[in-house]
Parts: sequence; C-alpha cells; structure tokens
Amino acid sequence: MYNARIIRGVCERVVKRHNIKIVVSTDGSVRTPYYFDGRIYRQGKEDIANLVGCEEAHIYREWKTGVSSELHDAIGLMVETSDNPKKVVGSRYKQRIMNGENFEIFLNFTECLKACKRIIPLAPTAVIGQGTDGLLCLADCILKITEDGVMARDHTPEAFFISFLDINYNVRGREYVQNLKRYMGYVNDWADNDPMTAKLICQILGAVIRQGEGAGKCFVLCNPSGGNGKSTFLNSIIKFVGQENISGTALQAMGKDSHQAAEMAGKFANIIDEMSANYVGDISFLKTSVTGGYASINHKNIRPYIAKVTATTIIACNEIPTIGDKSGGLGSRLCIMPFTGNFRGKRDEISSVKMEDFFSDPMTRRAMLEIAIKGLIGTLEDGYVIPKSAEELTKNFLIDNLMEVDSAFRYIDYMEEDNILGMKCWDGAVSRIIFTGYEEWCKERKITSVPHNKFTERFKKHRGAYYDLKDFKIKGQDGGYVRGKRWIAKSGVIFPEEE
Repeated sequence: MYNARIIRGVCERVVKRHNIKIVVSTDGSVRTPYYFDGRIYRQGKEDIANLVGCEEAHIYREWKTGVSSELHDAIGLMVETSDNPKKVVGSRYKQRIMNGENFEIFLNFTECLKACKRIIPLAPTAVIGQGTDGLLCLADCILKITEDGVMARDHTPEAFFISFLDINYNVRGREYVQNLKRYMGYVNDWADNDPMTAKLICQILGAVIRQGEGAGKCFVLCNPSGGNGKSTFLNSIIKFVGQENISGTALQAMGKDSHQAAEMAGKFANIIDEMSANYVGDISFLKTSVTGGYASINHKNIRPYIAKVTATTIIACNEIPTIGDKSGGLGSRLCIMPFTGNFRGKRDEISSVKMEDFFSDPMTRRAMLEIAIKGLIGTLEDGYVIPKSAEELTKNFLIDNLMEVDSAFRYIDYMEEDNILGMKCWDGAVSRIIFTGYEEWCKERKITSVPHNKFTERFKKHRGAYYDLKDFKIKGQDGGYVRGKRWIAKSGVIFPEEE
C-alpha cells in the first residue's frame, strides 16, 4: 500500500483542489475541516474521506496523459501492475476513470478517514462568513448589491458561505413578471394600501437577502387581532428562502452561548410566529445578528466556534414582551410595524393551499428576489422607510419598556410628574438627598434599586427632562419629545434655541 509520503501528497492535492479550510473552536481544542463544493462550504468527515479516495482517479488520469512525479508514478504503477487479486483494476474500471469518473481505487474508506487527520495541519484556518460582506449567494451566481445596482459574479472559494438561496438569477425572458405583479398585490393588501408600509415590507424582504451583513433592525409585526396577514407574509418568506435557511429562535432564547441561538448561524432569516409574551432578559445575540457581527456559536455536543451571524429576525405577535435592555441600544435596532389589514372571512379570501402553491412556485420566488433586491437598494440609498404608525408604535413601546426595566427612569418620571425637582439639572454627581429619596421610593414599591453611581449615570442620561423645554429646543436625530415633555437621547445634550 502507499507510504506516508504518498498519502501526504494525496492530502495536499485534496486541500488545494477543494479549497479546504479549517474552522477552529473558541478554545482551540477542535479543528473542523470545511470543503468548497463549487458554491458554498460544507463539512463532514465522510464527504472529505470520499474526496481523498477520489483523488486517486485524478492522479491516475494525469499519469496516463504523461504527467510524471513520485506521486503520479506510485499511484499509476500501482493501478497498472498490482499483483493482488483483490486489488487488480480491470480495464473496464480504467476506462471509466479515463472517461472522467472519480472513485476510490486502492484507498478503502477506513484509510481515507485516517487520511482526513493529515489534512487538518495542511489547510489554512478561516471563520465562517469571512469575505461575504455585501454579497448574496444564489444557485447560479453570487450577487454584489449596492446602491448603484446589481453585479453578478461566479461562485468563489474566497467567500465563506455555508448556505445559499436556491434561486437562479439568470432566467430566460421575464417569465416571473405576472407572479411579481400578483405578489405586489398581496404586499399592498398587507400594507392596507399604505405606500410607505408597502415599501417597508419590500425592504424587509431586502433585509432577508442581506446575507453578508446584518439587517440593522429587528422587525416586529404586531396586531392584537388575527386575520391580518402576518403569518401569511412570514410563510411567504419561508418559501422564498427555503425551510433549511430559516431558524426559529425566540427572543427569550437569545442569551449569550445559547444552544438555540446557535441555530441562527448561516441562516437568512430568524422567524418567530406568535411569540410568547414572557419577559426577555439577555438579547446580546440579537444585537450581534442585527449588526451582522461575529459571535460564539455553541451547538449542542459541538465545541463552540466563531461565525458571522446575519439572520434577519422577524417576529409576529399580539403582545410584545418586556425586554430587559437598559442600555438604550435596543431603540435604534427595533421596528414595530402594525399589520392593520383584515382578510379573515372576506369573500375574496384565498385558500391556504392555493397560497402555498403560489409561494412555492419557482417564478414567484424569482419575483420575490427581484422585489427584495429593489427593497435592499432602497435601504442602502436612503435607509428604512418607517411609516408614522410604526414610528409611534415603536416609540411608545420603548418608553413603556424602559419604565418597566429601569427603576431610575421610573423615579425620574415620578419626580417630574410632581415637579419635585423644580426643572433643574445636575451636571455632576446626583446629590445624596435625591439618591436617598430614590432608595426610599424603591423600598415602598418593592422595586430593586441601583447603586448611587449607577443612578447618577442614568439620571444624567435622562436629564433633558429637567430643563424648561419652553425655552430650549433639541437638535439632532438622537433626541425627541416623549409624551410632550421628556427627552431621551444617547448624548444627553440639549442646545439653546437659536434666535
């Protein structure tokens, strides 16, 4: 059989031919090989073992055409002169190899599996999602989508995709036009014929195909009543990208190192239909996916590793849970969108079976891709179009949510209502008298208080409430009036009104 030098030579060729890369666990103890299949990267020891075995056929074919080296001569002569009856390669098998077929000749499967271990130190390391910024992997090409338009390019091992959208971008003619018109009809129905809402729905589709980057927002489709199209819209997205490209991790399961959150890695969308109203604590993973950052992926029974997470989270619910975020970072990442249509029981209501067939049609999926691309280009040019109804609903939720989770904010609200502070603002540390009052107020209401330094920090963050807003105005996009009197801002700065 082959010696160690020949086996190493075979492995080196496999690494080069199939662009094998190694993903290292966060603790460095596990090194997992991924191979490029011509479109995306896949993993699996059995698959790589098969690639090792098939390399014999490649080498033999080259040897027969006159290529000579220690490696080629060893394998070529072994095939031609083997005197082992069980290993004799008949003329029929040789002809199949010369016709382009690749299969194991002398290396059995066990030997190939052992050879896989030799591959790991020969291949470079990489991170899942590396080199995918601004790109979308389709069945027939990769798209680069910018505000200037769309550019198609061939699949490349330089982009570490582990999933793709099984849609062909290059289709003959415009067969999908009728399906596009029909789907846009549904979009207008879901938007209750509001142009801004319809545009936002198209931008949500665009966010889903933003494979190499985060969507920038988490979308919540909200309406306490049913029959308004939320679930139908979500189902159309599932058919669009394919069930294998969807995760269903609830907000309550998005804590750091969560096994369920790990399912979002490599997915196009994270869809939560009828989300629970239970309290949501740690949403660090959600923030990472919204921005398209790298996170530790902790699947069950697998060592954690680092990967880029860009799945767009879209939620349908009747009641939004309280979210334990006091940093203020949730505000810019959240869009709560009312679905106000009403289709249930109407004469023209379409059966779910017909809707399923329509959404599954390849031409509908190609039409949705076109809509998504235009929606994404619109987002890249001007940002998300947020209708007034969505803006108000989001703002009111953030205020109510902050009242629930931030005791310092609730106390400031209480003091302002009673005009206890006389519209003053402290630029330095909050006085001990004010903090003592806050502690007593928390104790009376059985609310957990925060330490003095934390209270000072939050007080200063919300201090705009204690200026006389009749004589001052707010500049910049970070600030705004809340219920006509309070200003919540990232910077905490208020500027005098210009004359």
